[in-house]
Amino acid sequence: MALLTALAKAHAVPVGPSGQREPILYISLMGGPVLRHPHLTDTPRFDDAMLDELAVAGLLSFDYTGSGSKNITPTSLGHRTVETYERSKAEDPVADTEPLFDAIRAQAAAENKLAWPAVRPVLVALRDYWMAGGLSRHGIQMRALTVACPDENKNLLTATVRSLVEGGYLEPTSSIELASIPAELRLTDRARSVLDGWPGAAPSDLAENLLAVLVDQANKERDPVRKRRLEKLVDTVKELGISLTSEVLAKVITGGK
Repeated sequence: MALLTALAKAHAVPVGPSGQREPILYISLMGGPVLRHPHLTDTPRFDDAMLDELAVAGLLSFDYTGSGSKNITPTSLGHRTVETYERSKAEDPVADTEPLFDAIRAQAAAENKLAWPAVRPVLVALRDYWMAGGLSRHGIQMRALTVACPDENKNLLTATVRSLVEGGYLEPTSSIELASIPAELRLTDRARSVLDGWPGAAPSDLAENLLAVLVDQANKERDPVRKRRLEKLVDTVKELGISLTSEVLAKVITGGK
C-alpha cells in the first residue's frame, strides 16, 4: 500500500503548464530499477514483483516504451483504493461510541457470545453509529472503532464483525483490510430486512430476529412484572422452536395463506 499510495499521489498532481497528469517513468538500470516523476519525491522500497502484483490486481497499468523502460499509470481502481486506505486510517470516531461498546459489554457477558440474541444489538449499534455519523456513502470506518474499543473487548468486536460479514449482514466496500477486518463496511439488504423491516427477509430470519428482540427487551426491562412476561414469551418461542415460529410468521406475513 505504501508503494501504491506514493505512485497514486504523485500521478494525481498535474505537471507543467498544460495541467495534465503524467505517468511514472520506470527505468531498469545496472544498479536496479528506478521510478521517476516530478512529484515522486520519496519512493518506498520496491521491486518488479511488487509492481507486477499491483498490475495483476488492476491497480496499475503498464505502457512499455522500450527495452527496460515503461510508463506506469495508477488506474481508477488504484486511485480509489488509495483514497479508501487514506480515509480508513482515521482514528477519530464520527459519533458517540458508547452505545456500541455497551452492546459489546453485554455481549461479552452472554453465555453464547456469538448467538444472534447477543450479536444483534451490536449490529443495531453499528447501524446507529453510521447514521449518527452522517450516513457516509463510504460506510463504517472500522479503524476508529477498533482503536476506541476497550482492550478487553477488541477481539470480541473483531470476531463479531467477521461473523456479521460471513453471515451476510455486513459487506466490505473495498479489498482494504486493517486489523484483520475490512477497513470499511456497509449494511446489506439482509441486515435492513431484519433490523428495519425491509421486504425480503426469510421466515427463519424473522423468527431468529423476534427471539433476539425479545431477549434484548427482557434484559433491559426494569419493571419486574413486564420482565417476567417477556421472559415467558421468550421461553414460549424457544419451546415452539425456530421452525414452527417461522411457519407462523410466514402465515402472518402472507395474510394466513
